[in-house]
Amino acid sequence: MTTEEQKDKNKSLTSPEDLGNYLKTTRPSGWIILSAVAILLIGFVVWASVGKIELRISETARVTDGVAEIISTDHLTRGMPILIGSTRGMIDTVEIDEYGRYYADAIINVPDGYYYAQVITDSITPISFLFR
Repeated sequence: MTTEEQKDKNKSLTSPEDLGNYLKTTRPSGWIILSAVAILLIGFVVWASVGKIELRISETARVTDGVAEIISTDHLTRGMPILIGSTRGMIDTVEIDEYGRYYADAIINVPDGYYYAQVITDSITPISFLFR
């Protein structure tokens, strides 16, 4: 660095017109990246506030006359939603045997047969993890 450049750096501003000599402008690509990050952050906060994460257990269900019978070692309660494919039902009755297995019946409108069923045990909004 030459002596003249050092003098220019140390020179104080004498008028508003000199501001352009000292301030660097941001390139448009910098603003685009900043905007993209801000949009992603806002999108994440909205999803975390209104989105839901469902906790599910998978069981086999035997459907007879519109009633799905499920046997599980996981805790089941009346009113829990059940999914067979895209059809949704509700657990209507729950019984527990001497071995701690849960026998649940759910009303669901699917043809008779054996199905892969999912029981939704809990539903959580992601932002609730911050306030625990």
